Amino acid sequence: MSLGAVRSAVKEVLLCTASYFIGCLYALFVLIFYILGKPCSRFGKAYLKKSSPYTLRMNDSALTLPLSSASDTENRKHTTHTQDQCLLLTKLPAELRKSIWELCLGGRRFRFSLLGGPGESTQLVCHEEPNQQGSSLHPLPSELPSNDNRNITAAHPGQNRKVFPLVLTCRRIYSEAIDCLYSRNNFNISACYLGGLPSLLLPQRFNAIRSMTIDWGFPYGSPIPLGLEGFSHQTWGFWVKSWKILASMKGLSVLDVKLSGDVFFNSYQWTRLGEEEKALVLQPIREVTRPEKFRLLLPFSLEIYDSPLTNLPCSISFEKAYLITFVKGARAAMIEDLKDVCSIL
Repeated sequence: MSLGAVRSAVKEVLLCTASYFIGCLYALFVLIFYILGKPCSRFGKAYLKKSSPYTLRMNDSALTLPLSSASDTENRKHTTHTQDQCLLLTKLPAELRKSIWELCLGGRRFRFSLLGGPGESTQLVCHEEPNQQGSSLHPLPSELPSNDNRNITAAHPGQNRKVFPLVLTCRRIYSEAIDCLYSRNNFNISACYLGGLPSLLLPQRFNAIRSMTIDWGFPYGSPIPLGLEGFSHQTWGFWVKSWKILASMKGLSVLDVKLSGDVFFNSYQWTRLGEEEKALVLQPIREVTRPEKFRLLLPFSLEIYDSPLTNLPCSISFEKAYLITFVKGARAAMIEDLKDVCSIL
């Protein structure tokens, strides 16, 4: 056999061997990728049928975290430690600690204020109403950044600041005590700020409020048109939306609403309305059914005329009585317009 034939045979053998090796290697890679890329059986149909729905993923930057075991929280960015060095948290049962938080944080009156005025604010502060120990201005601990916290407190030196430091001591105390701050105090707010409250408070804080006092004045004028010559859709929408917000507060049990006599519900306007218009104006109030104690303070007396106010789900008191001149008659067109706005809202 010649040398050329030998070389050709060796070359063919090497090519066959290389082809076989490459083919085996390719098959091996395909098998590996198939095994690694195959969905886990726990994501199959049987698993999906038996598994419980996924829980809501919490934002890593949120201040409020649920208490859980140390193994579950060690890998989180913000960890709620057990605080073993604190005898208050390790020796006392949860029921006694809750009573302590309620005694320290409850029984106060706070006024909600928005920074920037109506329609411009994105931050919420609490002003403690004056008492024997003075008053103080507090940024809400879970809603304001730390830099805003420093700016607000520094602007009011010498005031009582002993309410929120307890809540901000550590994340463990915050998790246990923050609900007491909202559920055991009375919050006073102007109605013009009420529309921004659900977006500025966490839902669980918003629904934890049990006692609220509303000072109701209208920045856009009265929803009752003077002389029934037309009305403001903006004002009427503000009236309906505000009562819907109060009706949506799941934890609200005590509600006091004071209507301003300067810009709303003056006796002259009210007596110009017929029974159907009065019922339409008062319909949003009837949606507020959760509070056990619901008081409505009117700037005029109800005793000198018949009114559907008597059918509201609240007790009614009067600031003072007025002499009222009755003016009968109303425009049906206004009623239909108001109903159209209600259907839109």
